[in-house]
Amino acid sequence: MKLKGKVAFITGFGSGLGQAIAVMFAREGAAVAGTSPTEAKGRETMARVEAVGAKAFYRPGDAANSSQMKTLIDETARRFGGIDIVVNSGGVRTNGSITDITEDDWDRTLDVNLKGAFVVSRLAIPHMIKRGGGVILHIAARSGMLGQSGRAAYCASKGGLVRLTEATAMDHAPSREALLSALKGIDSGASGMVSRVRG
Repeated sequence: MKLKGKVAFITGFGSGLGQAIAVMFAREGAAVAGTSPTEAKGRETMARVEAVGAKAFYRPGDAANSSQMKTLIDETARRFGGIDIVVNSGGVRTNGSITDITEDDWDRTLDVNLKGAFVVSRLAIPHMIKRGGGVILHIAARSGMLGQSGRAAYCASKGGLVRLTEATAMDHAPSREALLSALKGIDSGASGMVSRVRG
């Protein structure tokens, strides 16, 4: 098991990539905690994680809410002894040009897709450092590398996520090799971009 003894915290826990990653990590031996807005879906993911024999912890929440995330991340570290991996998978896709969408559409898209990753990462990094380092995986998209018609807010949010990954890697990479690996992933337009955190 490649992740035996590791602890992962995942946003977007209740569906899609977040759910798939949670179950995959569990099969590799990790304890998995997470959050997503819809409790029924989050509980379903927790049941799937537990079904493969892994420890799980879930609470509904808004990844862009610092108070909620501090409570969940601190509780994850208390239950499982720390945090080694963060996956920022929560996201929404808002369609429309800047004249089509509302200011509320814009705020919601940036909050979920970008602010949530910022909030969760900054709260988790101190726990990772205590464990000797860790990994942050942001789920971005091609829209973050290249503007697309009818997706103004989505492109802006994912573009910001790409640059957040880049900056986080520069600030916290354990080595020049880890930094170059993160930047190479960004340059290749990969959907999942990794920042390694030094201990």
